[in-house]
Amino acid sequence: MDTNSQTLYKTLIDQEIKCFTPSITKLNFANTRRHVVINSIIFSISIVSFSLAIFLRGFLQAAALEIGLLLLSIKLMYFMYNTLKFNHYLFWVFQSFDMKLIDMKKDLLALDDQLHPRKARINTDTIKN
Repeated sequence: MDTNSQTLYKTLIDQEIKCFTPSITKLNFANTRRHVVINSIIFSISIVSFSLAIFLRGFLQAAALEIGLLLLSIKLMYFMYNTLKFNHYLFWVFQSFDMKLIDMKKDLLALDDQLHPRKARINTDTIKN
């Protein structure tokens, strides 16, 4: 492969990295403050509720325990929702990378065929280990 095509692919890869880097950093840091605030509120209300359940008796004790368990359940659902959202985003990022790599592989094979038309090429997709 000549240096012009190598330079072209290097610039294409650099452009792809520049496109994905801001979105990944945005995903990692955009909602962090909001998550910390929500988690702190749920955790502090749960602690207060469980602490009150120690000192209260009867119906109020049961109500405080139920409120604490409800808040912990909400916290778990919130955690699962955020994990699902993150995994869904990563799936699409990796899918996009995969499509770009497949396109680049096709382009490289086409360039290789143009440079070496009579060269026998082994198809690596059909080779099994």
